[in-house]
Amino acid sequence: MLTANEQEMASEMANEMTSEMASETIGYKEVIATLENLNVKELVGVMDRTWMLLKKANGKGPSKKKGTGVVPPQLEQNHEWVKYVLGDAKMNGWESFEMRSTKVDKSSGEKNMEVVIMTGSVEKDGVHVFEDTGKEFTQKDAMSYAKCLKDRNDEVYQAFMQDYSPHLVSKKEATEKVVKKTSEELEREKEEKKAEKEREKEEKKAEKEREKAEKKAEKEREKEEKEREKAREKEEKEAAKKPQKKLLVPVKRDRSASPAPVPAAAPVPAAETPQKKIVVKKPAAPVKAARPAVDPFVAGEEGDVKRWEWNKKEYVRDGENYIWLYDTENEDIGAFQGRYNYEKDVIEECEDPTCDETCDEIDLGL
Repeated sequence: MLTANEQEMASEMANEMTSEMASETIGYKEVIATLENLNVKELVGVMDRTWMLLKKANGKGPSKKKGTGVVPPQLEQNHEWVKYVLGDAKMNGWESFEMRSTKVDKSSGEKNMEVVIMTGSVEKDGVHVFEDTGKEFTQKDAMSYAKCLKDRNDEVYQAFMQDYSPHLVSKKEATEKVVKKTSEELEREKEEKKAEKEREKEEKKAEKEREKAEKKAEKEREKEEKEREKAREKEEKEAAKKPQKKLLVPVKRDRSASPAPVPAAAPVPAAETPQKKIVVKKPAAPVKAARPAVDPFVAGEEGDVKRWEWNKKEYVRDGENYIWLYDTENEDIGAFQGRYNYEKDVIEECEDPTCDETCDEIDLGL
């Protein structure tokens, strides 16, 4: 495969051949017959020239990136001089020279002249190459070497000018800052730039891996949180299904007054037998505290019940004075006892006001 320089040389040779063919006015058959005698470089040049002419014929014109292949008159002498130097260097070798290039410092905007010292040539296997790198002489090298030869009016330049119409151009004095470098330093800088690109590539790759790992961890956290939320909802539903403790409360209804106690039947006296009376003195009863004239017990709103202690025993009493035992173990209402008579300070027997099927379930909060 041809290098870029070789393709350029082949294109130039093809241009010259095309000009010669045009001056001789040869036909299509002669052109085809001539192709068989061309080498690879020349054939590549012919192909480039043919493709350019085809684009012209189609109205598209030549590619701006590749150029038209036509050298402007003001550049023709310099163009021919570079070609001459390239051919001479490949044939006879070259001396050490300076390759100059202008670069702009991005931070300061200052133009710097970069100078690379190119080593002279040595011959290896019949080909002239650079002494330090072993690379061949290129079109770019020829441009720098041609300028050096021209600046010092070298004998090679003088020989070229004898065969070409001289058109001297005044030398411009360089005002830029000059930085000298060797070809080895230039190669080292290329390697450093290459290594820097590799580092940047690895950093970008590592950053992508970190972002990927963070996204994965975030998804795992969200998944765990959803599972915990589901478990909490399940526990709440299970707790809601458990039956709450309810107390049955009698429904208020109209009832008759407490029945008067039925007096017991008087016993039939036996035949009186005279007996000796024995007088037994009873101990004096403890003096009780005076009771309020009105019962101080208040059950609360209608239908409420309240814990109540009577004769050192705990009961549950409602607003109508119905009494139930208080179940301390289960904290619930126990067996029905009767109805409390405050005036007599007794619990009288009465009908049990146990609720029927219509009774409500109310939490007494005992």
